[in-house]
Amino acid sequence: KGYQIYFGIGQFKPFFGMQQKQSSAQQLLVDRSLANEFFKTDRQIGVWVEGRKELNNGDGEIFNALFYEVAVTNGIDSTNKSIDDDEFDQIPAFVAHLGADVMGNMGKYALSGGDWKRIDKPGLTIGVSGVTDSNNGTGGVDPDFVEYDLYQFAVGMVYKYLGFNVNAEYFGRWLDFKSEDVNAAGANDGEALYSHGAYVEGGYMVTDKLQVVGRGSAVWNDKGPATGRAHEAG
Repeated sequence: KGYQIYFGIGQFKPFFGMQQKQSSAQQLLVDRSLANEFFKTDRQIGVWVEGRKELNNGDGEIFNALFYEVAVTNGIDSTNKSIDDDEFDQIPAFVAHLGADVMGNMGKYALSGGDWKRIDKPGLTIGVSGVTDSNNGTGGVDPDFVEYDLYQFAVGMVYKYLGFNVNAEYFGRWLDFKSEDVNAAGANDGEALYSHGAYVEGGYMVTDKLQVVGRGSAVWNDKGPATGRAHEAG
């Protein structure tokens, strides 16, 4: 009846951020954006459930499908670490994503770079992701920043039509420090530091094998262990 649901366990990439979820082989450029690299959760070990519900039998033009993924993982502080590693995080993280095909019905094609299919109906997919996690030093983090709660979100969109595409996403992160030893982070005990960033990229298929693409991305950190700002354009 147009409903799909899947369950999984093991090492995987939780669905945080629309760009990170897709293979690097199908990105518009040879690497992902600066903002994605700063806020990504990357591969983790855990369990997850994902599902997709078709709302208009695949033929509607407005609000055609919903997609979700919910995961419990070992935490973003022990990315790519084995379960027998001494630095394996002992605090679980919770990751969730909700997406919608608002126009068209692109499905997973929304996450691939460019509109090489040259779809003849406009496709617009939107998505929101969230992560909560905590750290108490079990993930091998710098001891000056060992106790904090993390809250992170992303809001993104993809539009494709007749060989043209544009992708954009905004990220935000709060680090709520709990340790008495947080001066190195520039924060007081109980103070939440906010970092944010974004990217916008797009392309056009000039021919079946030639695509012109461009990207701009930035990350802003006014305070904390990663103080500073960075920009990229390509």
